[in-house]
Amino acid sequence: MTFLRALAVCIRLSPKDPMVLFMEGRFQLALSSLTEEEKAAIKAHLPHLPPTVNWAEAEAKLRESIAANAAFLDGYLTLAYLLIKAKKYVDAKEVILKGLQQMVTTKSDEQMAAEMKTLQVRINSLVPQ
Repeated sequence: MTFLRALAVCIRLSPKDPMVLFMEGRFQLALSSLTEEEKAAIKAHLPHLPPTVNWAEAEAKLRESIAANAAFLDGYLTLAYLLIKAKKYVDAKEVILKGLQQMVTTKSDEQMAAEMKTLQVRINSLVPQ
């Protein structure tokens, strides 16, 4: 809950910061994996946060984050996972391709790129080229 309170403060102070936008979109993706009991706990502690996923808003936040900081590979990866959960496989393929075109400069970037390549193989088995 501390993270969610901190995120709420960040949203209030810097709503257009690329990392804040990323975390908002990432939070929506995380919501999609929670049990009903976990969602209820979030609602009890932070009633102003919706305990349901708003796919369109999450996608928009992640796309805005990527537009503001195209080098942040985690943005592409997170958006790809969100699009897959929303069954937007063609869009996910495009996002992964764009992510893989970015320069890999850190160990973290290498890990993100490797995960995107693995995800790309999975998506290609669902949606042939």
